[in-house]
Amino acid sequence: MESRGIDKVVPDKVSLFATCVLNNFYPEVAISAARVLSRLGVEVTVQASQTCCGQPFFNSGHWSDSSKLVNKFVSDYSSCDTDIVLPSGSCTSMIRNHYSALCNQKDLAT
Repeated sequence: MESRGIDKVVPDKVSLFATCVLNNFYPEVAISAARVLSRLGVEVTVQASQTCCGQPFFNSGHWSDSSKLVNKFVSDYSSCDTDIVLPSGSCTSMIRNHYSALCNQKDLAT
């Protein structure tokens, strides 16, 4: 990581989790996020297997279905050696605030 002429340290590489809403309804937002990061000199990768953080099921009270997606996300990203960027505050909140309760692999949810 280095400071590239801005006040914050910018990582060399990140993994972009595009979210199901962006993938299905606003793909241009995910593309724009990747472009901004690339212009900052950040290498952007995307997990081909990414789907959804589980929030739609969680918000609807379908916690078992949500838990399946939570565990898939954790499995997909458990070996990720970069920061994960989510251009969605609600998905970020879901991961930070609810994953530990829904995840079978509790040590990976933090």
